Amino acid sequence: MSLKELKSLCDRQSQHHHGRALSFVYGLTKPKQIFSYESFAGQETFQKPIYDLASLTKVLATPMILARFEKRFDAKEILAIGTHRSGFPAWRPFYLMTEHHSQLSVRRHNIKSAILSTHRSKEQSGSRLYSDIGFLRLQIELEDVHHLSIEETFTRLQRQYVPQANCQYVCLSNRGYHPHIHRVMPTEHCQWRARTIQGQVHDANCFSLDGVGLHAGLFGTIDDVTAYAQFWLSLLQQGTLRPILTQLRDNMTSQPPVFWDQTTRGGSTEGAELSQEARGHLGYTGTSVWIDPNFEGHQAFFILLTNWTYPNDDDRAELKKIRQKFHALAAQHLRKCIRTGILN
Repeated sequence: MSLKELKSLCDRQSQHHHGRALSFVYGLTKPKQIFSYESFAGQETFQKPIYDLASLTKVLATPMILARFEKRFDAKEILAIGTHRSGFPAWRPFYLMTEHHSQLSVRRHNIKSAILSTHRSKEQSGSRLYSDIGFLRLQIELEDVHHLSIEETFTRLQRQYVPQANCQYVCLSNRGYHPHIHRVMPTEHCQWRARTIQGQVHDANCFSLDGVGLHAGLFGTIDDVTAYAQFWLSLLQQGTLRPILTQLRDNMTSQPPVFWDQTTRGGSTEGAELSQEARGHLGYTGTSVWIDPNFEGHQAFFILLTNWTYPNDDDRAELKKIRQKFHALAAQHLRKCIRTGILN
């Protein structure tokens, strides 16, 4: 019944909001059991919508990139930024420093200057405050100090460690738009850009930095994110790993976790449904991924992708309810499958 309810939930939402899609997948790794559904215009779609994954970039790309070059960074700074205890403000509209149609080099220069001049709060340091600004500063260090390409580095690491996935950035100066724009879900009727955002990153600060970032910028399908979920869960099962993979695992298992969120009662995942070992992340456009290495003694994952910000971002409370309902129903369904032995 839970799976049927979930499909109906997705169909209602995609039908009620024209241009909005919802995709979900949840399941176990062993024995392999996966339930998925994708809805557009009130009915199931097989076109594999591509979503702006927003802040899922913080767990899909950033940990791999920083682990690859960890010796070039201050470990204490990475820890502070990755646990959102750096003392930086929650957010700043740096993109307003320039017009959206300004020359890219001008936008980048102005915004980077503003980011680097943003001060930490001594009172806030050590306390958790979710912030993108530390990630933006790390991006500047990667690109301007170490002369590394985030897009090229990520693409190479993904090909090496998660070859089943095809998440990608849309670098504005190289591509302009996603190569499969007809499958990319729009994210907003944007007043600042004076157009509908489709095939380019939704996050305006990331857009102003050429569409590539450590805090946002990745696009992908439900299958791409599923490949990462299974990859992360496999790391938690293995013994000795090469250094980069050990670092990725340590990020998930440390307390507090680095780059990752934990479940909380009343939160977007309805934390009572998952174990205390569950790790996940949310994305502003309406995306989320959670993995649980100890769900009823099994490894489980729960992924919900949507372009909730389209056509406008005016109902965050409803999105939270949708996320809670998805995780509650999916967890109940999986739990029933496990307890009744209805598994492949």
